Order: sequence, then structure tokens, then C-alpha cells
Amino acid sequence: MRKNIIASAVIVLIAFLLGFGYWYGKQKPLGENLPNKQRNLSSEQQKIYTDKILKAEDYLKSLNQNQPGFLQEQANVYLFLGQQYYGLGQMQKSAEMYYLVLNSDPKNEQVLVSLSLTLSEAGDLQGAVKVLETSLDSKPNNPDIWLRYVELRKTGGAIKEEIIALYNKA
Repeated sequence: MRKNIIASAVIVLIAFLLGFGYWYGKQKPLGENLPNKQRNLSSEQQKIYTDKILKAEDYLKSLNQNQPGFLQEQANVYLFLGQQYYGLGQMQKSAEMYYLVLNSDPKNEQVLVSLSLTLSEAGDLQGAVKVLETSLDSKPNNPDIWLRYVELRKTGGAIKEEIIALYNKA
């Protein structure tokens, strides 16, 4: 009986990892590096971000996988880290943190919006649009997401008729 449970758990874990690998590969081309953005931060401002990152990483290491709510707490820390790296202008590292959250919660609206901001600022407008489309698939009645989506489409060169159609759809 115990062997069957362990075998089933291993099969589920392998299926999950394969599914995530497929999903992750569609989200972000392998080997793509997002450029850093110059934030012109003072050394004191940079230190604030780096101190927060170090504290968050230490906290992440202290989390117990067996504690209730572990995955949610871990996701919150990765989201926080993504925001800190974004603030430093480290777009690739920021996106990596957001993808870690999406690993366990692929429809996390806050993370999808944050990732779209990171991608768009790094110049990956198509990636940012795709991320917002994913968010709209799960929450089509969110006006904030629609506004961001329409703005990205405008920035990406959508013609007037497309924009009007998007506003009507929203």
C-alpha cells in the first residue's frame, strides 16, 4: 500500500514537472536575457533594495516546507523579490522571481501584472501582451488589466480600429 502511494506521488510529481516545463517554455524563450534598466539610484537607495533582498532570501531559507501555507508564503516572498529586483532595474532577475511564483500559481493576477510590467520595460512588448492575455483569460472583467492591455497594444503599434475593438470588448 505504501509503495503504491509513493509510486503515485512520484508519477504526479513527474507529470507536474513535465507540465511546468512545457508551460515555462511557452512563457519565456530559453536563454533569453532581459536587459537591465538604469535606475540612477544612489548608493543608499541601492543598499535599501539589496538589504531587502538579503532579508527576503534569508527568510525564504527559514521556511519549513511542512508548515501550513508554505507555498503561499513562498510565493509571497518570490513576488516581493521580483519587485525588489525590478526596483533595482534587474529585469531578468525580476522576471525569474515572477516565474517561480507562476510555477505553483499560474493565474496569480498580481504576479502576471508585475511580470507584464517587467517585460514591457525590458522591451519585450509581445511577452507582456501575452502575459496580460493570460490574466484576462482568468479574470476578463478586470478593468485595470484591460487598460494596461490596451495601452500595451497601442505602444506595440495597434491601429485605431483594433484599439476601438479592444475598448468595446473590454
